[in-house]
Amino acid sequence: FEEVFANKINIAIASYETIRIEEAYLKEKEFALVILDEAQNIKNPMVERTRAVKNLKANYRLALTGTPIENSLSDAWSIFDYLIPGYLYKYQRFISEIAREENFGLMKKKLLPFVLRRTKNEVLKELPKKTEELVYIAFNDEEKKLYQSELLHAKMLLENDPDNRMRMLANITQLREICVDPHLVYENYTEGSAKTETLLEMLNNLLLNNHKVLIFSQFVKYLKLLEEKLKALNIDYYLLTGDTSAIKRQEMANDFNANTDKKVFLVSLKAGGVGLNLIGADTVIHVDPWWNYAIESQASDRAYRIGQTRPVTIYKLVMKNSIEEKVIKLQEYKKHLSNEVINENDEMMSKLSIKDFEALLN
Repeated sequence: FEEVFANKINIAIASYETIRIEEAYLKEKEFALVILDEAQNIKNPMVERTRAVKNLKANYRLALTGTPIENSLSDAWSIFDYLIPGYLYKYQRFISEIAREENFGLMKKKLLPFVLRRTKNEVLKELPKKTEELVYIAFNDEEKKLYQSELLHAKMLLENDPDNRMRMLANITQLREICVDPHLVYENYTEGSAKTETLLEMLNNLLLNNHKVLIFSQFVKYLKLLEEKLKALNIDYYLLTGDTSAIKRQEMANDFNANTDKKVFLVSLKAGGVGLNLIGADTVIHVDPWWNYAIESQASDRAYRIGQTRPVTIYKLVMKNSIEEKVIKLQEYKKHLSNEVINENDEMMSKLSIKDFEALLN
């Protein structure tokens, strides 16, 4: 940055992490314009990255984001606290007076003059049709016994030790893992997995009909388990996790889009949910529904973007009578919240109240 200002370079491009590291130097400078791309990166007002960005001095400020509200209305508050400090009041007043469902109308009125929203359907009219489908699956008998046992244990924990949030989160994660495949939790489990069997049957039919498929899961351990299944079936694939290098990641994406032989791409939701162009696929399968619709939708859109010429189908695999059905309801609420306020997300779990936990386990 010293070279930028010394040489009077007109435009500087920096990551959020660089701004955090260079905060002491940058906050003494003044910019004509600061533009934030993926502005949801400053949705948490308590982290150093957000503070460093808000300390930048600028005559004009612009924020670009596809997900201004990922978890709660406070996400939008933090972005506006950067754009127009004080416009949505101090944080505590905002939470107590505006961030309430009965005040969505007021929030919308305050945001409307400053928000330009363009949906993908409005901008990319040449994109083919996109279809979403929920695939409900029933537990087999052994899975049902294990799930009910863990559910009872989680309820007892909540009743006896409601302040033990970390343990509660661990129990909920375990319930979700059982929904995906009990082998993720029990090393000695010898019965089948209804979801894995359904997934492999779907995959076989899709490949027979010449479709290319993205399979997303937040559980890397499950992707590794699925990897072994594909090897046994002689199905060629790619696997992308947080351990995949940036160079390898791009190489795999390019080859997948161009290579007709490799029809399956296993992707970790957190590692590959953004920043990839995978239009070689026309089918997306979410093995385990994630809490946040916006994050899941971003992952699906790896296949639904500029250059896609085929209709795209998105399947979400959901176990009946399980916590996964509650996750789907939570997704719908988050989607409703964003749409109500703006109007046509991992962090969220740490904010769940005791009542939220009770609702998930009922």
